[in-house]
Amino acid sequence: MVAPFFLSRTIDTEGEEPLKLRVGICQPYLLDKWKTEKVHQHKAILKKQTMLLAAMKPDLIVWPEASTPYALNLDRQWVEELSRQSGIPIFLGAVIREEQNSYNAVARVLPDKGFDPIWYAKRTLVPFGEYVPFPFRWIPGLRRLVGPVGNFTSGEFFQPLDLPKKGKEVVFGPLICYEDIFPGLARDAVRGGGDILFVTTNDAWFGEEGCAEQHAAHSVLRAVEVGRPVLRCGNAGWSGWIDPLGYQREVLEDETGSVYFEGAGVVEVSTWASRETFYLKFGDFFAQGCAAITFLILFALYWRKIPFFETLKS
Repeated sequence: MVAPFFLSRTIDTEGEEPLKLRVGICQPYLLDKWKTEKVHQHKAILKKQTMLLAAMKPDLIVWPEASTPYALNLDRQWVEELSRQSGIPIFLGAVIREEQNSYNAVARVLPDKGFDPIWYAKRTLVPFGEYVPFPFRWIPGLRRLVGPVGNFTSGEFFQPLDLPKKGKEVVFGPLICYEDIFPGLARDAVRGGGDILFVTTNDAWFGEEGCAEQHAAHSVLRAVEVGRPVLRCGNAGWSGWIDPLGYQREVLEDETGSVYFEGAGVVEVSTWASRETFYLKFGDFFAQGCAAITFLILFALYWRKIPFFETLKS
């Protein structure tokens, strides 16, 4: 029974109201994203969804992982124009190219300043999906597994993204795609100042089976472990938010109840139940302690020649 280690006090906000943020989520369902003939179509979808959401006056608009057809820093004018016209900041997943390096990133585009040169780069890349690990990179032809973008370079540190709101700053802790399966990365994001975890992903790779829901289940665990809400923006499925207690509050669905569709919607994210958890304070101490105790018990039983081990040997 480990629940007591995750249930802790609500953060003391000294009488302040919990943060509430209206977020417009673009779920563009972009397929074959890297094909040149799809560029105009994909930009049109993102523009349409963004302007539709802008009419609902959200505080922020978010796009999914690697949503722009080209590297954002090299083709940023159209996104900057969208943010300027709408008057709303855009947080988006995009590729960033600097010299010979490509990064899978989350960046900000602001109505008054445009593309922000401070962005978060994915720290834990997918082997054979985003890079070819050593020593396999020396095998001829294997680099083609990583697709048209080529090998990504991993980020070296956590970079929070802040959003000014009524004199305050709401700090987002970005995680890209499957980074939300790593508890340590979510903990780093919150300890780095994150009020809200922001997971931007491209689950369209897996079709319309159960992968989007399975992936979202990991975000539920991260929300409970670190005591923070999780905002998720998927390319094709499971976009919405999860509160700090692990409840899936709002999910984008079509008229049939499916999460697999092209569409957009506004959700209201709140930090009302944010709290300092045992895991946030002490990390993997509890799990490591349990593993150490288990090892010592097994070693002691083996050392004393308990019949159980003799049975296993026979």
